[in-house]
Amino acid sequence: MEEDNKQIWNNIINLFNEYKDAEEFKIQTLWEKIFIEYLNYKTLEGDIISHKEMMIGSTKK
Repeated sequence: MEEDNKQIWNNIINLFNEYKDAEEFKIQTLWEKIFIEYLNYKTLEGDIISHKEMMIGSTKK
């Protein structure tokens, strides 16, 4: 199990290094995929919300 975790961590680091200079939306998409593929987050259960609106002052951003 520990060896599996090391491999997952190494995969995440390699992906991060590959995308570190990419556009923000590509990096966001990458992290969402990492959370889904490696950390078992569920988009259908609301674990990941891609673009959450929030009130800043009197407007939603």
